[in-house]
Amino acid sequence: MVMEYLDKEDLYQQFIELENKYTELSKQHSYLLEEYKENVIIQSMNDMKERYERLLKHSVTKTKYDILHDKYLKLLKKCSGCTVILDHTTDLLYKVDKGHSVDTKNCLPKIEYDLSLVKDILDDSIKNYTN
Repeated sequence: MVMEYLDKEDLYQQFIELENKYTELSKQHSYLLEEYKENVIIQSMNDMKERYERLLKHSVTKTKYDILHDKYLKLLKKCSGCTVILDHTTDLLYKVDKGHSVDTKNCLPKIEYDLSLVKDILDDSIKNYTN
């Protein structure tokens, strides 16, 4: 009977120890879960910060975009105008090539003027857009 009582007492002590360990582990588990949630939130915030910095690095502001767009449109207009003048000059050169002597005297100054005009426009564009 004494042996049985000692076994019961020993088992009860083991039970108490295990229950204490369980309580302690349960508290640690709760603490770790909370810490994990906080770490997930912090990591998510860090990811958003990295994305935002990458976005800032690879994008331009609207005002800068508008300025560049205006410059592009002006350059496009000048290039289009130069193309028209060059087409006209090409037509004049074609007339000169046909060999009409009267027209040749009239066409050469026009060709020279057109080429000078195109050169001036392109020089202006280069100066404006490189500064």
